[in-house]
Amino acid sequence: MSKTARGKSHREGISLTKLFKMFPDEEAARGWFESRMWPDGPYCPRCGTTSVQADIKHKTMTHRCRECDGKPRFSLKTGNIKEGSKLGYQARAIAVYLVASNLEITQKSACYLAHLLRKTFENGTPLFTGPVEADATYIGGKRKNI
Repeated sequence: MSKTARGKSHREGISLTKLFKMFPDEEAARGWFESRMWPDGPYCPRCGTTSVQADIKHKTMTHRCRECDGKPRFSLKTGNIKEGSKLGYQARAIAVYLVASNLEITQKSACYLAHLLRKTFENGTPLFTGPVEADATYIGGKRKNI
C-alpha cells in the first residue's frame, strides 16, 4: 500500500497576514472554536442535550439549555479551562497558532503545553529554587568557604 498523503515534514504554515484574515474579529474566532468543540452542534455542558437555544441576548453567555431546571445559560468557555477567563477568542486562536507553528506541534499538544505552563506559574513558586544538578555537578546546598 503506497502513501498518497504528504507527511508532517511537508506541511506548510500560514503567514501572519493570512492568520489575521482568518480571525479578523471575535465572532470569526468564536465560530472557529465552535466548529472544533461542537462539530455536531452545541450541547448543554450539564445534561448533554442538544436542545439548546442559540444566540441569546447576553454579553458572554451565548446559549441556553431548554431542558435543565432554570434554563441555565452557557458558552464555549463553560465547563473547561477557558471558564472564567476574560481572554477573547481571537487572542486565543492567534496564540494557539503561534505556539503550535513555532514549536511544530499539533494544536492539541500546544493547548496542553499552554495549560501546563499556566499551572506551573499558578502557585507562585519561582523556578529553579533550591539545589540544582546539572551534568552530574551538584550546585546549591550550604554555603561554606566564603
